[in-house]
Amino acid sequence: MKRTKAKLRKACLLITGVLFIVGCEPGENVTPDNGNNDIPGSFKPGVFIINEGNFGWGNGSVSFFDFTELKVYNHLFQKANDRVLGDVPQSMFIMDSLGFIVVNNSGKIEVVNMENFRSVNTITGLTSPRYFLPVSELFAYVSDLYSGLITQVRLDDFIITKTIETGMSTEQMIKIGDELFVANWSGGNKILVIDIVEGKPVDTIDVIMEPNSMVMDKNNKLWVLCSGGYLNEEIPAILRIDPVTREKEKIFRFSVLESSPSHLCINGLGDTLYFLNNGIFQMPVTETEIPSEPLVQTEKLFYSIGVDPESGIIYAADAVDYQQKGKVFRYLPEGALKDSFDVDIIPGSFVFNR
Repeated sequence: MKRTKAKLRKACLLITGVLFIVGCEPGENVTPDNGNNDIPGSFKPGVFIINEGNFGWGNGSVSFFDFTELKVYNHLFQKANDRVLGDVPQSMFIMDSLGFIVVNNSGKIEVVNMENFRSVNTITGLTSPRYFLPVSELFAYVSDLYSGLITQVRLDDFIITKTIETGMSTEQMIKIGDELFVANWSGGNKILVIDIVEGKPVDTIDVIMEPNSMVMDKNNKLWVLCSGGYLNEEIPAILRIDPVTREKEKIFRFSVLESSPSHLCINGLGDTLYFLNNGIFQMPVTETEIPSEPLVQTEKLFYSIGVDPESGIIYAADAVDYQQKGKVFRYLPEGALKDSFDVDIIPGSFVFNR
C-alpha cells in the first residue's frame, strides 16, 4: 500500500458521494466477465490488471482484458487454481512462459504458467515484496518495503540465493547495463545503484523525497518521479538523470507543495511521459517544464495508470470507494475517452502482454 496512494484514499473517502455520480459512463463495446470459470484461450494480446483488494482481507486478484474480444476476465488466479491469490497483489512481471505475481502482504510471489495461469511454484520467505525483476536468464531481484533487503532469486528452481543489505525501503527497479537502479521510496530520498555482477550496492543518487516511480526514455535517460514525502516535506519533482555519470540533468518541480504526483510511465516510443496528479498528464521528454494542464481532466481520483506500448491507449484505474469493484477507463492518446470496464477491488497496476 503506497503512501501516495494513502493520501489519495483519504481524499477519496471525503468525496465518495461525488465519485459515484460524476464521470464518464462505461463504453457499450466492452463485454463484462460472465462470472463463470472461463479462462481465455490466449493471453495475447491483452492487459493484466493487478487488483490489490483490501489490506488484510486476502481478497486481491488478477483481471485480464482481451484486446481482440474486448472481454474482461476477472479472478483469473482463483479460477485457474481453486484458491485465492492472497493479500495485496502489488505487481506482476512476465518472462517468457511464466508470470510472476508479487503478493505484498502475503510475503510471497506466485509463479504461474502463462498459457493457463496455473501455479507452478510459490516463492516464499519474503517480508514485504514490491517488485520482481529478472536481470539475467539465471537470476531475478525482488524489492521490499520493510526488510531493508533486496532478495536475489534463482530462476531455474525459484530458490532465494542471496540478500543484499540496503538499509532502506526499496520500490521500483530498472536494469541498466550491469547495474540495478532502485528507488528508495517510503521515507527515503535516494536512488540506490547495485552492481549486479558483484551483488552489492556501489552508489546512491540523492533525489527528492519518496521517489515512487521510474522509467527509461529513448535517449537512455532515467526519469524519476518523487512525491515530496507523505507529509509534504518537499515540493514534488520529476528528475532526469544520466545513469552513466549519475548527474541530475534536470529537476522539474511542481508548482504546489500539496501535489501528489504518482505512477510515472512512458509510451512505447520512449518519447512521452505520463503521470497522475489529479488528472492524467502527458509530458514529452523534450519538454522544458511540467505541463500546467492535464491531458485528461476528471473529477475521478484515479488510482493508477498504464500506457499500451503499441497503441498508445491510456488505461486509468478508478478504485471508486475502495470497497466495491473498481473500473478501468481507456483513453485515446489525444485524451478522448474510448470506453471502460469493471474489474475487481482496488485496481493497482497494468501489465501489457503482446
